[in-house]
Amino acid sequence: MDSGGQSVIADLWATNGQASESFMNDFYSNLEASGNIAESLKTAKRQYQKKHRVNGLYDWAGYQLYID
Repeated sequence: MDSGGQSVIADLWATNGQASESFMNDFYSNLEASGNIAESLKTAKRQYQKKHRVNGLYDWAGYQLYID
């Protein structure tokens, strides 16, 4: 944010690379379609929950959005 970014998504928990890649792919696909950062993050979290209900149910929870 100090470098001029208007929003930052941070992962507060350590995750494996596959979880992060899958989640971020969904997030950026949603962002491209909607242009709304908060809505895209919410949708990506829900998509991740549905896809990984058995394993990695809470991998999505560490992602937080900070908006200036």
